[in-house]
Parts: sequence; structure tokens; C-alpha cells
Amino acid sequence: MLLNALRAVGRELFLCLTVHVLLTVFVIRTSEQFPARVATHFDSKGSADGWMTREDHARFIVGFATGSLLVLGGFFYVVRFLPEGFWNIPNRGYHLAPENREATSNFMLARGLKLAAAILVFFGVLQVLLLRANAKPVPKLDGFGLALATCVLLGYLAVWLRGLFSFFSQMPKKIRR
Repeated sequence: MLLNALRAVGRELFLCLTVHVLLTVFVIRTSEQFPARVATHFDSKGSADGWMTREDHARFIVGFATGSLLVLGGFFYVVRFLPEGFWNIPNRGYHLAPENREATSNFMLARGLKLAAAILVFFGVLQVLLLRANAKPVPKLDGFGLALATCVLLGYLAVWLRGLFSFFSQMPKKIRR
């Protein structure tokens, strides 16, 4: 069953794994640009108030990205096993009918992998912002850059949610009443 699901979402899985590999390589290569002691946390004014070694920072980012990918991918795979009563979606009877359930589950997995890839890209943007902040004599995070990256991610999330709603709101015309 897992192999069939992965074959059905091959393009999205390839995208997600490619972004993960690119992020990992980017973090490892750029970690050498950080000072030995990296400012990794900042207060509301952008001033550094948390620190890590450059190695711990690289391990944390790659580990957190990997964990996020596994948790999101795992969640969107496991939803296929939830009983019908756990699904709060429009046209639930149609989308979870035995003949449509696998396609619905694969759609959810594909969408989940796209969301995971977007979050991984966001982690890459955070790495760039941290590089810029730590390049200054006194580390200071660019609040506008962080706000812009967050707004782009939230905008993507809104489009992503609209895509889910659109998919589940549709039914073939011959079934509509």
C-alpha cells in the first residue's frame, strides 16, 4: 500500500526530496560562513538573545527540516487510515466512497508533500536571514525580511487551503443534486 501511494505521488515526492537535499547542502556549505558562535535567536527588536555553535546550528536546521518532512509526510500518509467520521470535508460520502478513497488519500498526500516542500524553502530563507544577521559586527535580524518570508509562506498556505477546499467541493455533475 505504501509503495502504491508513493508511486501515485512520485512528482511531489521527488520535489520534496529534492528541496530537502538542496536545503541540506545549502546549510552545510553556508555554515562555514558563520562565526564559531552563531546568533540563532532574536528578540522582537532583532537583537540576538540566543546562541549556538555553528555545528550545532547546522545539525539543528537539517534535523528540524528532516523531522518536519517526516512528520508532515507521515501525517498526510496516515490520514488514509482514519475512519470516515474523522474527515470533516465537503462531500465526504463521495470522496471517501470505496471507489474514490484511494484517489482522495493520494491527493491529500500529494498536497501534504507540496506543503512540506514550501516549509523547507522557508527554512532556507531563514538560513539566509541568519547568515546576513551574523555577518554584522553586532548580529541583528532583518525584521522586514522575516516578515516578508512569513507572509509569503502564509500566502502559500492560503492558496494551499483553497486548493483543498476546491478539490473537496467538487463532485461529478451526474452525482450532484
